Amino acid sequence: MTSLVKLTMVGFVLLAAAELAARMAGLHKPLLYLRTDYGYRVKPSQDLRILGNTVLYNSQGLRAPEIAPHPPEGSIRVLCVGDSITNGGTLTDQPKTYPYILAELLKGMGISAETLNGSANGWALENQLGWLKAHGIYHADFVVLQVATHDLFQRAASSRLVDLNPSFPSRAPVFGLETVLRKAVLPRLGLGADTRDPGYPPDVYTDSDVDRSLRVLERIRQLVVNAGAVLVLMPVEQPRIFEPSDPLTLGAKARLRRWAHQSRVPVVETSASMNTNGSEGLFRDPIHPNNNGNALMARLAAAEIGRLVGLRNDRTSGHKNRFEEQTRAQD
Repeated sequence: MTSLVKLTMVGFVLLAAAELAARMAGLHKPLLYLRTDYGYRVKPSQDLRILGNTVLYNSQGLRAPEIAPHPPEGSIRVLCVGDSITNGGTLTDQPKTYPYILAELLKGMGISAETLNGSANGWALENQLGWLKAHGIYHADFVVLQVATHDLFQRAASSRLVDLNPSFPSRAPVFGLETVLRKAVLPRLGLGADTRDPGYPPDVYTDSDVDRSLRVLERIRQLVVNAGAVLVLMPVEQPRIFEPSDPLTLGAKARLRRWAHQSRVPVVETSASMNTNGSEGLFRDPIHPNNNGNALMARLAAAEIGRLVGLRNDRTSGHKNRFEEQTRAQD
């Protein structure tokens, strides 16, 4: 047997072993996306195991188990809307996402609840509005809208990302190594398509971007209220060492909270708690919370939802309260 033949056989064995490892990691079945008129969405009905994490999407395209058209009798439904922070991505096991933990916490508070995760990596507020217009709020009682600081500047993510950006495929590859090649190897060599997350902060932004985002937020608020639900805003900032502190960013965050106050939208403030209870230790990168960060977000959201449920119960028992005032203000 010649040296060339031996070398070829060794190469084949190594490739086969690498392909087997990629398949064991689930890289031959990545999360798939669909193009839409509002950008893109996750393809419905996917039950995957990627890098050891459960990634489950129901027939509505929600990262959640199958649901009935209406919530069960005596139960509330919470729709969590956002970008990759809410979604968790394939690097977060389904039970470790904040919406999943939120449901468990509410049940522990004596509130029968189911939570839905309506989100996608890279979505801007305009994509979220488009998704809500297309699919509604699934008869939710509360819609928790997660807004990162960069969302106040980000423009809508385009449908062109599907299949162009290797993180947004519309079909499964033939080989698991194709995923490794497109997402890891070629970008490091400066080859292939742009792999940057469209949800990361833009390089250049202005006050006009904030104007646009606040208009979109108001349209989301009106859609939620018209559907009979309460909108809850949950701003999520980066750890203090990464969060921009330029005047434009500080002004944008102040305008966001002023809008929420004027519109009587309840706010789940996360920044102070996250910086106090771990800061960058609660994030897996400068943008995305890790498992502990998701757990803290869920605790903060559960406290606010619990408060609002209590106010609603007071209202149904005949007592006027702040919940009723908030609802009237949003009409």
